Amino acid sequence: MRHIAVVFLEKVLQAGQTLYQAAATTLPLDRISADDLMSLVAGSRTPPMVGAIVFLGGDVEPAQLLAAIRSRLTAVPRLRQRLVRLPLGWGRPLWVDDPSFSLADHVSVVECPVPGGRQA
Repeated sequence: MRHIAVVFLEKVLQAGQTLYQAAATTLPLDRISADDLMSLVAGSRTPPMVGAIVFLGGDVEPAQLLAAIRSRLTAVPRLRQRLVRLPLGWGRPLWVDDPSFSLADHVSVVECPVPGGRQA
């Protein structure tokens, strides 16, 4: 958050622009939607999480699944982004690309013993 504000203010100072002028010439900001903001504000201090369990049968190898997910990450930018909260009065939080994003931090593979299934 601090880095974004510093870069923005440096641009303003270098160009001799007002904050309004600099904001108008900066790339569009991807702010959180009003609905998502309400969920975020109404929630607890624990960040919301979404989880899924996928049971794969047949000859699908975990590496194949991870490769398929990795190859599609560019199609859904939100999967690689995180929220940045801004100082009071600067507007709703922003979605920004997470430079330290790693698929391994979000997908775990647990292989079940044969014969597998829900009991495993």
